[in-house]
Amino acid sequence: SQTFRDFEFIIINDGSTDESGNIMEIYSSRDPRVRVRHHAHQQGIAAALNAGIGLSRGKYIARMDADDLALPQRLDEQYRLLERHHDISLVGGGYAAFGAAGHRMNIFPPISSVEIAWRFISNTVFCHPTVMFRREIIDHTGAYEPAGSEDFAFFSKVVKNYKCVNLKKILIRYREHQTNYSTTERTRIRESVQKIFLENFRSYLGTL
Repeated sequence: SQTFRDFEFIIINDGSTDESGNIMEIYSSRDPRVRVRHHAHQQGIAAALNAGIGLSRGKYIARMDADDLALPQRLDEQYRLLERHHDISLVGGGYAAFGAAGHRMNIFPPISSVEIAWRFISNTVFCHPTVMFRREIIDHTGAYEPAGSEDFAFFSKVVKNYKCVNLKKILIRYREHQTNYSTTERTRIRESVQKIFLENFRSYLGTL
């Protein structure tokens, strides 16, 4: 339902055990923009992300999770910003959190590139499923690493070298549930965030 139509839709089926794979193939047969890769066994978020990026052919990468909902103008808004502002390499945005009880709240991360860079010392200020970035970033920063908090690790490298912003607009509806990765892997993510925080602190402010 995107207002921007010229995109490739790459789906990584990371070892699903239900009918997801068959459903993906049905959509792929109906729309040539849809391309699917199936992993026989679950390889994790970082491996799935890297597989999708490896298959991509466009100059921009737009991130998405299977359980969230992109608003119709999401790709259009981000594409137009990156086309107009060649000094910006990554753009995220706001999101509407919802769950079984319905809409919970709208969340808007900071929009200034300076504030984003400094706040990245301690944690990410991008909602990972909202981001779109220039593919060329991968050539310089490298791919995602299986770090627990793979988004914080990746974006920490990006903001040190590129101008990044957030749109003050809701781009996706973010689904909250008990099987969210951030819930099931809370301890591993917390340990990863602490490690990356110390690395960022040394990088920004010198050796402790």
